[in-house]
Amino acid sequence: MPVNAIRQVLNTRHAVTLAALNSSMLPAYQFRQQALDALAVGNKAKAIQLLQEAVQASPGLDDGWNDLCALHYDQQLYEQASRECERALELNPGSITAHINLGNIACDKGKLHDAIAEFDQAVQLDDMSKEPHKNLAVCYQRWKRYDDAIGAFQKVLAIVPDDLASVNDIGNLYRKQGNLDEAERWIQKALVLDPKSPVVHVNAGLVRFKRGLRTDAMREYEQALSLFPDYGLAHLLLAQVYYQAGENKEAVRHLRRAEKLGFPREDPEWLNITVQLQQVLR
Repeated sequence: MPVNAIRQVLNTRHAVTLAALNSSMLPAYQFRQQALDALAVGNKAKAIQLLQEAVQASPGLDDGWNDLCALHYDQQLYEQASRECERALELNPGSITAHINLGNIACDKGKLHDAIAEFDQAVQLDDMSKEPHKNLAVCYQRWKRYDDAIGAFQKVLAIVPDDLASVNDIGNLYRKQGNLDEAERWIQKALVLDPKSPVVHVNAGLVRFKRGLRTDAMREYEQALSLFPDYGLAHLLLAQVYYQAGENKEAVRHLRRAEKLGFPREDPEWLNITVQLQQVLR
């Protein structure tokens, strides 16, 4: 999915105003706060139940409908999520969150034109919000429209110049396009912003590996693991490097660790590496 829907909901945990707390909608807001607390500890089912009680107590609570939309989107219940977002827009036509959620749903369903239209609506409502551009960039990236994704990430940087994720993702997109000089330049920018980011070190390793600098790639992956020892993807990529270096024992060890910890198997790039290693190491 383009952007973590759960994180998006949790980011609103403290958005309840004193005016709202003093209003007749207080019971609904209390249900919503309990739902967000449940979500914070990973209890999605309880969160959905409490949000449903919130909108039953106050059907005009657009935040509650948006939260339900995001959670059902996270469960890939797209039709239900769409209805809930549409309800939020009926109550609050200026809801940026609802348009972003609808854009993400359209992106997941492969309706890129509809996704772009929803993200554009969000931009028109607040042209200084980075979220519509970021969601659109991730959507473009998912459908391999890399130039468009880079352009959308650059719009994020026009608003927030030090947005680490956007800088890092631009570097990664240039790598996927084979433009290793630009990839290196953007990854170095990301390392300046956060030299202790394991994700950035992994992407730096990927660029070095693509250049044929196996030792440098291994150094970056090991640096990522020194910062985050349970980083499954870093273990997978180390397994690949060790295999190419003829050190099969180390390759097997890291492959098993990667499989135990997990990594984004839905990404064909990592899945292909896994399949290749499994075929030659077992």
